[in-house]
Amino acid sequence: MTYQASRTLGRFELRLLVLGLVTSLFVLALVARLVHLTVGMRDDLRERAELQQSHTLRLDPTRGAVRDRNGRELATSVEVESVYAVPASFSGPAVERAAERLSGCLPLSSSAIASRIEGTKRFVWLERKANRSAVQCVRDLDLAGIGFLGESRRFYPKHTLASHVLGYVGLDNEGMSGVEYTLEDRIRGESGRRLVWTDARNRRAASRVEQRPVPGQAVYLTIDENLQHIVESELEQAVGDSRAESGIVILMRPATGELLAMASFPGFNPNRYVDYPSASWRSRPVTDVYEPGSTFKIVTAAAALAENVTTEDERIDCGQGSIRIGTHVIHDAGSFDFLTFRDVVVKSSNVGMVRIGQRLGKKRMESYIRAFGFGELSGIELPGESRGILRPSEEWVPLSQASITFGQEIGVTPLQMVAAANVLATSGYLMRPQLVLGFGDESGRLSPTFSPEPIRRVVDEQTASRLTALLVGAVDTGTGRRARVPGYRVAGKTGTAQKAVRGRYSKTDYIASFVGFAPAEAPALTALVILDSPEGDHSGSRAAAVFAKIAGRVLRYLQIPSSGQPELRVAKQWPQVETILGRGDRAAPGSPEFGLSGVGPWREPGPVRPGEGVSTPDVVGLSARDALGHFLAHGVVPEILGTGWVVEQDPPPGEILEPGSRARLFLGTLAGVGRATKALPTKVDRALVAGASARESSTEWKRMESA
Repeated sequence: MTYQASRTLGRFELRLLVLGLVTSLFVLALVARLVHLTVGMRDDLRERAELQQSHTLRLDPTRGAVRDRNGRELATSVEVESVYAVPASFSGPAVERAAERLSGCLPLSSSAIASRIEGTKRFVWLERKANRSAVQCVRDLDLAGIGFLGESRRFYPKHTLASHVLGYVGLDNEGMSGVEYTLEDRIRGESGRRLVWTDARNRRAASRVEQRPVPGQAVYLTIDENLQHIVESELEQAVGDSRAESGIVILMRPATGELLAMASFPGFNPNRYVDYPSASWRSRPVTDVYEPGSTFKIVTAAAALAENVTTEDERIDCGQGSIRIGTHVIHDAGSFDFLTFRDVVVKSSNVGMVRIGQRLGKKRMESYIRAFGFGELSGIELPGESRGILRPSEEWVPLSQASITFGQEIGVTPLQMVAAANVLATSGYLMRPQLVLGFGDESGRLSPTFSPEPIRRVVDEQTASRLTALLVGAVDTGTGRRARVPGYRVAGKTGTAQKAVRGRYSKTDYIASFVGFAPAEAPALTALVILDSPEGDHSGSRAAAVFAKIAGRVLRYLQIPSSGQPELRVAKQWPQVETILGRGDRAAPGSPEFGLSGVGPWREPGPVRPGEGVSTPDVVGLSARDALGHFLAHGVVPEILGTGWVVEQDPPPGEILEPGSRARLFLGTLAGVGRATKALPTKVDRALVAGASARESSTEWKRMESA
């Protein structure tokens, strides 16, 4: 009995020992696991918890506004709300119920919403940048797992105005075309981050901004909203009246190359760009290439006069309106026998231009074409700019050489064409077209970056003046008669170009165009009008009539004195200068930021480098127009006070000024002074030598660059 009890006790003790051992091992394992979880996996578990309970959202910065030269907003940003969902909050029948209720507020079907909120994703968008009524409707539903996030949406208050210049912004707040795209780095700003926590039911419990977004800079364009409206309204009417496929108008300020307006029709509303075909988004003035037709005769005529291969009064054999080149016959619109070179331009004779082109030869012709800016990019602040189509002269066959003289077998952009015509308005300089006036500083006020940039001298002043006289004749008595503007002398050229269709020139589709400037003696605007495939009258005179309407309204808006008036009246456009600059004093009416009315050709704009001083010119006794030319040549824009001739200047002659410095010209009446007491000197007598670029061949330009 004792043995049996002892044996039983031994077994019990063994069991207790085993149980204690197992329990100890279990506790040790549990402690080890706890240590592993709390120490070894601490960071990993914390990260997992944060992923389950919180998520980081990107905060888009407020894009900088885009303004016209007067500070009027063309593009701005508004605060809106976006609706999102946490799919883990919905399961089973709750998915269908929530989807059905949400579909009554959002422009989505219940099935589309259900497909988004099903699954295990932590975050999905339901409606980005929703309208206020939709947001309030969803908020009233008070659904768990539905949240709202403030975002910035681009808004274009003028709707279609300047749409091709502005471009549009995508859903993720990125510029997709126009200056919104090319100036993205400046306009966009820097993104921020917001951390959002959710509770056990995946409802938004709290949030914290980890990094605040930095707003983008405001952009000030050279565009004038009023001029843009004039251009667009006249272009739309012209396209409608002519039933053309499309149309383009570019308005440039001659002395500086600033684009005051640029439009193409049809346009689009960047607020709803998805409602328009993608083809309507592109900026046709810089992307589209066309054969310019007779407007290109400006280049041929300029080369002929500069190279002295003809004179205005030389009689040219026009072969009764036709000329044979190999197996091809080139025709004129009329049957001309002998025409003076003046009438070759005025009557737009193709045959006469072919004769002149043969005298110039391929090499010289190509050098002038390239000097006028064709075949190269202008560097305009818009995406997709084309170089055009210009083959090397070595590849020209005799028919090519003949055709190019009157604008066939060459492809140009509208921007290139208006810049080339502007050479004559600046007495021979090719100015770089520019679209950006400056950017907003920290307070949003304009900090100008614009500086007129002459690319090269193309022809000398005398050649430009002679050709201008011929183009005035083309408007007064020639093919451009419909471009006449009452009270102003207009210089310009029409173009009627057959469109190439499937490798052949169409007999029915034409591009009608006109390019010119006014007033001819003191250009305040240079403009190009293009109508693509107008019905009925498809000649360039139809585009000339549109030019006349636009130029008339623009000249009146700018308060440009009628042709023949000696005085320069200070324009009253751009009245908001104090607001934009933040100055208490009156800004110069002729400042680069806000336009210059009535300014004549920029005679000698030598390159000016930062830090280089210039000597103040002596302009007392000059007309206002000529005085301005002297100051602009040195990169200094004076403030003009009064009308008449310069009777006093501040600072006095000879004082050293930095480019961009302020100067004042006081105007009044001078006894015994005629229309002008001084003349601007002509320093560059020749700009182009055959076979060399204008810039390389101009000894005066080399001298100025080395100074």
